[in-house]
Amino acid sequence: MNVTTDSSLNERKLVGDAFWNWGNKWFSLMPWLIVCFVFVFIVMRVIGYGYIPSDDAMRHVGKAISGKPWSEILVLRPDAPGDHNPGWHAILRALHLWLGWDADLLMVFSVAFLWLLFLVSPLPWLKIPEAWACSVLIFGLCNIDTFIRLSRGRPYIFSMAVLVMVVSMWYLQKPSFRLRLVLSVILFGLATWIHGSWYLHALIPFAFLLSGRVKDSLFIGCAWLVGSFSGAALTGEPIRHLYDELRIPFMCFKEPVLTRMLVVEFNPSSGDILLVLVVSGLIIVARVIKGVWIQFWRNPFFWLGVIGWVLGLKTMRFWKDWGTPALMVWLALELQELLSSKSYISSLKRVAVTGFICFATYLYITADRESIWTANLHVEYLTPQTPGIE
Repeated sequence: MNVTTDSSLNERKLVGDAFWNWGNKWFSLMPWLIVCFVFVFIVMRVIGYGYIPSDDAMRHVGKAISGKPWSEILVLRPDAPGDHNPGWHAILRALHLWLGWDADLLMVFSVAFLWLLFLVSPLPWLKIPEAWACSVLIFGLCNIDTFIRLSRGRPYIFSMAVLVMVVSMWYLQKPSFRLRLVLSVILFGLATWIHGSWYLHALIPFAFLLSGRVKDSLFIGCAWLVGSFSGAALTGEPIRHLYDELRIPFMCFKEPVLTRMLVVEFNPSSGDILLVLVVSGLIIVARVIKGVWIQFWRNPFFWLGVIGWVLGLKTMRFWKDWGTPALMVWLALELQELLSSKSYISSLKRVAVTGFICFATYLYITADRESIWTANLHVEYLTPQTPGIE
């Protein structure tokens, strides 16, 4: 017969108490692990449906596999610019040649990597990760199109992540100044090489200027210029690449055309009034509860949200790709302040709250309502194996 002594019971109790204590580094990591794992599970579940984006992700994969220039793939106008996303095509091409990935694997990589990159992009600068998960849930509840766009597997999502990372590091002053400067140059360079549209990143230093942070605006502006040129230099023709990117918006909007003739993302935004009202209301409530009314116009995320919303009334990409990510992080920062009390941070209920938020986020985003993740399953694609294709 085994007899459990009082000393052994006390020893086990002490071990248990030591683990379920926020002083234990492993237990304190639980909210971070829960949030990150749920983000991974969300993306895996959506891909598990057999989801394939319905737009440009397929052409990116096709170009990477073919290795041909656009002039041999599409019928282009004589003055068409060169490759708009050279870095992204180079990455996909390398994965195809070096690892032997086929179209399916390249598509999975495109969707999973870019979606997850955005979802984790603000986490290094947050103290309470569940605040970000809660913001993700709120934006999804107000407009699920936010996450449909994040699932497109297109390089503009990389620029969205760069926006979040650059603004976060300069607004929250982490890491050190020199490292911030170097990282900003690298991120701007990669965004220029992978996505293009380098000129749009001028909105970031402009937002800092509007928020009254003139020095930060100047440093970010310098990093943007150096990074943009460095990224363009990776193409081998930096001046031409920068010039071609600058020509694209003028070529798209120069001719008078009916709005219905434009691609959807060039259409005007509806204004997302419900989302704006909900986010504004939550931020006001958070300020009332905390009793602190910090000047919100000192926050560059606020200005990027305003700029993106206003310009989005003309072209929705400004709202979807710039305003929405900025407001998502702003809301997360406000929720973080609301949850920053010691009684919450050091209590077991934090794990329960994090689990509840993440579980709700998972259920809502992965729900296949109106076939948002499975509509492509009824589409027949032409492949080299299709009968009659030679």
